[in-house]
Amino acid sequence: MSNLYYADVEYIEKAINRVREETTFDGPDANISVFETHVVMPGIDHETFKDRNLENVVERSLCNLRYDGVRWTLQFHENTVQEDFWLRPAGLHGIDAKQAPDPDKFAPHLKPVVEAIEEAFDVVSWDFMEVSAASMASGGHFTDFEWKYVITGI
Repeated sequence: MSNLYYADVEYIEKAINRVREETTFDGPDANISVFETHVVMPGIDHETFKDRNLENVVERSLCNLRYDGVRWTLQFHENTVQEDFWLRPAGLHGIDAKQAPDPDKFAPHLKPVVEAIEEAFDVVSWDFMEVSAASMASGGHFTDFEWKYVITGI
């Protein structure tokens, strides 16, 4: 079970602050679905989202932020990678490792999201966690992928 919140790009920081206040490590996780829209959503809950009748107004979600009371995770969907994605594992004793590009480097539409998160946190690193196939074409090849990063901050 998790609590669901909605935010527009302009109000991500307010949504993050609300989730920080309302989520504990022994309680349910929180998910923030982030949209690029002109609708003001400063971390509204699902009930408010439904009451405002926004289901048919907002388009595709840019990304999701998940918080378990300790760790923040960024998840997003991509079918086109704009730049090279590389992975250089640092090993057990790696300090200040730059293991993969930040998400906005190969998914430019995430730039306002990454900037807003960096305003809300003192981000130390964007740690790549996983990529998995999300959709398959009729020819049998994979066409869309789900990416996951952990946001490490102070």
